[in-house]
This record gives sequence, C-alpha cells and structure tokens, in this order.
Amino acid sequence: MLGALVAALGCRQAGAPCRTTQDCLDTEICVDKYCRKACNASTECESFEICSWGACLPRPEQPTPDAAVPDAAGADHALADRRLPDAAIDAAIDAAADAAIDAAADAGLQPPETEITFGPANPAETDYAIFEFGCDQQQCSFECRLDGADWRPCTSPRLYVSLPAGERQFEVRASNRAQQTDPTPAAHGWQVTTDHLVFAAAGFSHTCALNRSRVVKCWG
Repeated sequence: MLGALVAALGCRQAGAPCRTTQDCLDTEICVDKYCRKACNASTECESFEICSWGACLPRPEQPTPDAAVPDAAGADHALADRRLPDAAIDAAIDAAADAAIDAAADAGLQPPETEITFGPANPAETDYAIFEFGCDQQQCSFECRLDGADWRPCTSPRLYVSLPAGERQFEVRASNRAQQTDPTPAAHGWQVTTDHLVFAAAGFSHTCALNRSRVVKCWG
C-alpha cells in the first residue's frame, strides 16, 4: 500500500514506518513517522539527501518554471499548480504509515480469550438475565447465543428477558481486529425457577424486584 502511494505521489520511498525512535534500527531515528539514517553532516547522507535535524532527509526539489500559455489578450500567465495540497499528501502518508504499523502488529496476534465477568446466580428467581463480558485484547467484537441458538453480534452488557423456567446456557465468544475468533467460547449455565420476578430496579447498594405474586424481594 505504502509503495503504491509513494509511486503515485512521485516521491522517494522513506524508511520503515515508526512511531518513536525505538521502532528503528540503532543507526536511525524516527522523523515524521519514518525511520531515517542518523547523521551529523550531509556528507554522511546520499547524494539526494541533506543532513537536517540529525537525520538524512530528501533534498528540497527545485521549482521548475511554469509553462506559459497566451490568454485572450495575448498576455502570458503561468499554468495553475495542479499538485496535491501538502495537507492531503501528509494525511495520505500518515494513513499509509498507520496501516503498515497496524498490519505488522496484527501479524503477531493470537486468538483472544473471552471472559464472562457478571451473570445471574444459580438458581435464579428472575425471568431475565444480565451478562457482562470482555476479552484479553484491545478492539474485540463479540457474538452471543442462548441455549445453543445461532451466534449473533452482541455487546456488553447483554440482557435477556422473559426466560422460561428450566436450565439455561449463555455463551459468548470474542474476535480480534485480525478476525481471529476464540475457539473456546466462555459459557455460563444456570437454572430459572418458576417464581419469576417480573420487574427489577437497581440502587447504589441493592436491587429490588417484584414477582408475579406481587411480593417485593431485595438483595445485594
């Protein structure tokens, strides 16, 4: 990607992408997100480079005279500059550098581990359930399913309501930005009892609910 961009802009390709000098070789420093050869004088650089800010950087290109065309009155004026704006070039180079760094980071990723951090008690007297979950990597996406149904995209927390009495099984699996999916989904099994609570409200220190017999129960 970076090579194609450099070719399209008509520039010389810089060194490896970097965020800090620690990403470069011992003889290089990170300048404008690229590893550049460190130097003390321009004689240490290539013929098309100069030593600036302690690094070998491309020499500024000399402007070429603009072609002239006659206007309706016979006067000459310069052709409009059709180069890309500097800001657009910088943004494109930055995006390509970030993509190259992200791709290098993704190459060393392993499938994530999924963890359920909160779920209903077993047994539970409620006909609803709330689950919280996460993974051991950044930028994970998740899929959930209940009682062996199809996997569906989900986010934490996940709420299920109107659950029938009996044994229930919740599963969740994470995928990382390299599209690697946890081969061992996290699971939580519990039993829903017949004395369902039909309404719940959480406070700072406890939770209260009303069951179908109009009895209020609090816990926490």
